[in-house]
Amino acid sequence: MNTNRLTFEQKDFIYLKGLLNISKYNAFSEEGESLKRLEQEVKKAEVFEEYEISKKVIRFNSVVSIEINERKKMKVQIVKSVLRDLESNKISVLTPLGSVLIGNKEGDVVEWHTPSGVRNIKIVHVAQKRRHHEVQATYDRVLR
Repeated sequence: MNTNRLTFEQKDFIYLKGLLNISKYNAFSEEGESLKRLEQEVKKAEVFEEYEISKKVIRFNSVVSIEINERKKMKVQIVKSVLRDLESNKISVLTPLGSVLIGNKEGDVVEWHTPSGVRNIKIVHVAQKRRHHEVQATYDRVLR
């Protein structure tokens, strides 16, 4: 299992800390438990400027190929809550799966605690999407 500290780009770290602070009001749900664990990890995280971080670290907009319990394979994109779209496999960082993946890197194996038990997730591949698409999508949603 991955015992390394999570790695964040500085602007993602600041945004995520704000989200976690706001999300404390939902601490009694399944998501709340995931967020409590993420909050503990964020407190110990390593924070860097964008140019200092490997492209293999999962951050906002990363497209991540994972393998769950060495059987089920899937690809998801980690996004801010306003951009989530399950039909496009875009999951919020605040979901249980999103909160487990963010800040880890390609090759890591992490534990995902679910109501049906612990699942091992291998991070098979990480690719970065360009961020200007996120800005435009957020802007478009606000105008609707």
